[in-house]
Amino acid sequence: MLGSHNNFASIYELSKTEGHDEALTSYARISRRAIGELFPKGSDGTTIINGTIFVNEQGEPNLSQSRLFCEVLGDLQDFDRNHGSFRYIEREFKTRLYESFLRQGAGLRHLGQYFTPRNVVQAIVRMSSADSLGPGSALCDPFCGVGGFLLEAISETPNLAAEFQPQDGKVAPRVSVRGYDKGTDEKEDERTIILAKANAIIYFSEILTRYNSPEFISMFAENAVNKMFHLLRTNLGTFEVDDADAYDLILTNPPYVTRGSRSLRAALTDEGIAGRYPAQGRGAEALALQWVMRSLKPRGAAFVIVPDGLMHQKGMLQHVKQHCLVRGVISLPVRTFYSTPKKTYILALERKAAGVQQEEAVFTYIVSEIGETRDANRWPTEENDLPIMARLFRQFQASRDGFESSDRKCKVIEWETFGSYEHWGIERHWPIEELEEIGAVEQVEEVSIEEFNVLLQDAGEGAIEGVALDGKTKEVSLGDADLFSLQIGKRVLKKDCLEEGVPCISANVKDVFGYVAESDVLKTFDVPSLTWGLDGGFDWHLVEAEFVFHPTDHCGVLRIKAEDIDPEFLYFALRATRDRHGFDRTYRANLANVRRVAVALPVREDGSFDLELQKALAEKYREIARKQARVQQMLQQVTAARVALE
Repeated sequence: MLGSHNNFASIYELSKTEGHDEALTSYARISRRAIGELFPKGSDGTTIINGTIFVNEQGEPNLSQSRLFCEVLGDLQDFDRNHGSFRYIEREFKTRLYESFLRQGAGLRHLGQYFTPRNVVQAIVRMSSADSLGPGSALCDPFCGVGGFLLEAISETPNLAAEFQPQDGKVAPRVSVRGYDKGTDEKEDERTIILAKANAIIYFSEILTRYNSPEFISMFAENAVNKMFHLLRTNLGTFEVDDADAYDLILTNPPYVTRGSRSLRAALTDEGIAGRYPAQGRGAEALALQWVMRSLKPRGAAFVIVPDGLMHQKGMLQHVKQHCLVRGVISLPVRTFYSTPKKTYILALERKAAGVQQEEAVFTYIVSEIGETRDANRWPTEENDLPIMARLFRQFQASRDGFESSDRKCKVIEWETFGSYEHWGIERHWPIEELEEIGAVEQVEEVSIEEFNVLLQDAGEGAIEGVALDGKTKEVSLGDADLFSLQIGKRVLKKDCLEEGVPCISANVKDVFGYVAESDVLKTFDVPSLTWGLDGGFDWHLVEAEFVFHPTDHCGVLRIKAEDIDPEFLYFALRATRDRHGFDRTYRANLANVRRVAVALPVREDGSFDLELQKALAEKYREIARKQARVQQMLQQVTAARVALE
């Protein structure tokens, strides 16, 4: 795409012959500007490049980063040398590139909310009718993030891919493909839509390599990429867009946010468009699902990933039944998504045509494995239920009346039965024996304060008043030596233990392993400390100040150095996020791994830690724990009671 004077090879050679500063200067002033001309900005003001790491806001080289820039060049050159040219990118590498990129480093992990694992994306595309979309059809992802659903749909289906091939030297897709992403005037908020456009260039690399002229590339960028992805610079984002009855197919993974949904509804009212969202569902996902249903054409289909909390909102379920035919509910395992341990489902819907009422049964499937480990590593695995599920769903769609399956994870539920359910979490309606047979064990569910209060109300307990974490937060790493010290205890054999002395702690401070004469590991702490277990579920325990103990080699100890970090808040915050780290007996919570754990702490406007808010939040965590203990006690009493009929 670039000429011999400004392409990668020339800049790399310059870094070797002229030095770091000269290479970065040439990139910033020549190559980068040439890329901007090849890929002009769309109507939303975004192109495929951004960022101020290697250049400043004016596009001039940031020479303080020239060494890092050249190190990146070296890494890319090594990859090219060892794995082949980037001009010809294998399809599997394309689909995994951004998934791998978004896992790198704490600074980018928050972007995990914007992408869906490729295995899940590909399964949903194969479930859908994307392969039947023809000229005049419209496909949308209203919360597109880095564009995975749309780009995989084009890549997976020859009919869509053909629309992006040039005809008579022109690129003019006859199928509308539209992706929206919310942003503001802040530079960082443009990043996901820019990544989506850059991702598109990777997916379309063969076309751009084959038709390698500046005129064609610019035309392709304008008529394909810029028309596909759109940054919305309003607080309401997609919720402000009126695309009623516009799409034949919608594939999306909307944001799951309960906090702030009232503000969204207030903003919709202020804009005079609240009437588009008549169902009083909780969370941004309820608004998102209403947008999807309203934007489908009659008989149009949608595949939406939704959290468990939406699946028992009576008003939302009624709204879905009123406007759509429910074609399928697929249960995904906990930690399917990199950024959240929420329990999620794929909801397959079809917009009702006038006068149509549902009579057909509903396809349901419980996915146990997704083809990769559900921890921070995400290693590929052979166990993957998603291709089987997608194939069975297509068979069901082809013949709903005659469909049968011997797969124990698949059930077809008659509409008369399914339509009466008050909770669409399908595991709740399967016999426990069958769930045990297929390994679908009950999973821990992360809920918001609002959702937790609904559960408390159902259990006859009073609600908890929320303390909002609406202000700024700062993500800190447990490996930050200025804030924390971490260490692992020393091994103690049972035969060496005394009957009294300093207690030995294995992981849980309540479980004393034995006693030693004195601790040569730890002395008295003047503030509370935290311990964690190296094996199993990575549980945390709070240790009182001044408590002298000896940790064993199965016990890690965290000491807080900063006076403005509340130990109890840190304890609750770490416990609340422990499931997402994926630690177990094979991926151990050793020092190296725990140092990479990050936690968000509230900060004031000046950037200092807000100790007062931490203490208030800790009190709410204590109240939640008391409520949970009370409900558990009630449950035990009910379970143990022997009721005599009079």
